[in-house]
Order: sequence, then structure tokens, then C-alpha cells
Amino acid sequence: MSVGARPGPACPRFGLRPSSSAARAHGRTPGTSGDLAPTLPVDYESRQWRYAWVGFDVALLGALAATAWFGFRRRQLVVFCCLVSAVPLTCDAWFDVMLPWGTSDLWSSLASALLVELPLAAYLLVRAVRMVRITLRVSWNRAGAPGEPPPLRRAVLFADPGHGHPSAGRR
Repeated sequence: MSVGARPGPACPRFGLRPSSSAARAHGRTPGTSGDLAPTLPVDYESRQWRYAWVGFDVALLGALAATAWFGFRRRQLVVFCCLVSAVPLTCDAWFDVMLPWGTSDLWSSLASALLVELPLAAYLLVRAVRMVRITLRVSWNRAGAPGEPPPLRRAVLFADPGHGHPSAGRR
């Protein structure tokens, strides 16, 4: 399979059919939110509240540190770390705004979410996409493919070594 070829109906490496996986994920979403919301308690007391948030913040700090480390070292793993860091930043912003809703703490939480957490998450996501595009372009050029590489939405997920891919023959 060449670098720009269209993907087949299944990913032979993992036995996945993208359309069936997407359909299963989509089918679960409406039932989960529709069934879960009415059954949740209005308020809930937890004795482990501090440990939960401190653990979450430590994990987030670890993800951000790994992103900085791999970015400084210019390693491909920085793309994965950008995504891993952006998701909990977004979740943190959500909970920071939703939990103090209706209290005087809302404005500082909203400012933190809008001025720090969400812009940093967006920055990390944009950088990850740019790095993937650069990697695709370099791979495309090294394979000797003519013209420009396809947009990310049409680029194949896996390349088949031995069929024109730059890593042909390497394991």
C-alpha cells in the first residue's frame, strides 16, 4: 500500500472495521447519557475528594512534563503526549467551572479555564496536528510520491512495509 492509498475495508493488523467500530461507539453514546443523567444523585459526599483531585493534578503535571521533555528532545512521542495532556486539561476546565457553579468561586474558575486551561489544550492539539502533517509530508516526500500529500482526513492510518513506504524492509 502506498503512502496515499485509500484504506481497505479492514485494518488487517488489528482486525478492525472502522465503520463497525464507529457505529458501536455512536450507538452507546445516546443511551449512556439518556439513561445515566436521571439516575445520578444531586449531590454526593466523598471522603477521598482531595486525593482524587491531587492525583488528577499530579497525573496532568506528569503528562505536561512528558510533553515538554519529548518536545525539547524533538521526539515523535511528543505528538502522543500533546494529546494525552490536552484531554485532562479540557476535563479539568470542565470540572473547575461546573463544580463551583452558583458560588462566588465561579468567576476565578471560569477565568482559569478560559485564560489558561482551554487555550493550552487548544495549543497542544493544534501543535499535534501540525506535527502529524509535517510527518506525513516528510514520509510522502521520502516515498517519492508525486504532488502534495492528501489531507489528514484521507491519509491512511497504517502503511504496508514493502510497498513504497519509506520504512520498507525495516522491522
